[in-house]
Amino acid sequence: MTPSDPLREQVAAASRELAAAGLVRATNGNVSARDGDRIAITPTGGVLGRLRAGDIAIIDADGDLLEDGPRPTSELALHLGVMARLGAGAVVHTHPPIGTALGLGAHTICTAASIPSIRSDFPAPFFPTSTVRAPPS
Repeated sequence: MTPSDPLREQVAAASRELAAAGLVRATNGNVSARDGDRIAITPTGGVLGRLRAGDIAIIDADGDLLEDGPRPTSELALHLGVMARLGAGAVVHTHPPIGTALGLGAHTICTAASIPSIRSDFPAPFFPTSTVRAPPS
């Protein structure tokens, strides 16, 4: 890892911002960002509100580690699938407490993030955890 890695810094900063805004608690959620062939992604078991650049994994589009460091999140396939299918430069996956609570009684939730750099105002389908599968390649 280089002493200062902007991609890692961005993912760590976004993770802390999500936690500060109450959109994630502890390890519930993940952030990834892509720069060319490098993808920075939150680590497995990482507490988002405490992440620093050195805690962020660097992988390729196949999910293989490119640099020494932590293992990527167990939800890696979700992030890689969104990037591959939609050409996304970043993926933010959260479990905000209010969304979790609403999801227990609803099948569609209209979301609106309160972080200016992240906007989502489309209906988000609710899927029980046991039904979620990584998107096929």
